[in-house]
Amino acid sequence: MNTRTYRFLARRPFTAAFLVLPLVLAGCSTPPAPAGTPAAAADMGHVHAISVDPASARILLATHNGLYDATDGPTVKVGESGMDLMGFTATADANVFYASGHPAPGSGLPNPLGLISSDDGGMTWQQLSRAGVSDFHALTVSGHSLVAFDGELRTSPDGLTWATSPAS
Repeated sequence: MNTRTYRFLARRPFTAAFLVLPLVLAGCSTPPAPAGTPAAAADMGHVHAISVDPASARILLATHNGLYDATDGPTVKVGESGMDLMGFTATADANVFYASGHPAPGSGLPNPLGLISSDDGGMTWQQLSRAGVSDFHALTVSGHSLVAFDGELRTSPDGLTWATSPAS
């Protein structure tokens, strides 16, 4: 191998890193898309949960940058919130959702969010319980109870009071 070829091969990882780093940093700072606009995958960040709203049959994606509707055509942002929705579930009640995760930068909400709810199809969210305490990565409705996991399995009849399950 001649000296010129060796120098080229030795510099290749540094050249690749130099060219790719700006793209990676730009991807980390992508602001969430405004509500109702078609969203590119970069707008959503990554998907944490998928749920079908039984009342409307909408396919909902809880993402790193808020809630998105993937039912028809291009995926569309729901509401203005850019919260990192880790856990998410729709309920049998029309437009009633529960979620958990982390607030959008600069929102002033506690981190983690605890349990939050929406009764308008995800347009707005209200704090219910465990704000600053729980980040439920798994969340579902079973019958008339919520079942959630934040490192421990918890159940709630109302989203306000919680019991820790003895299940390991």
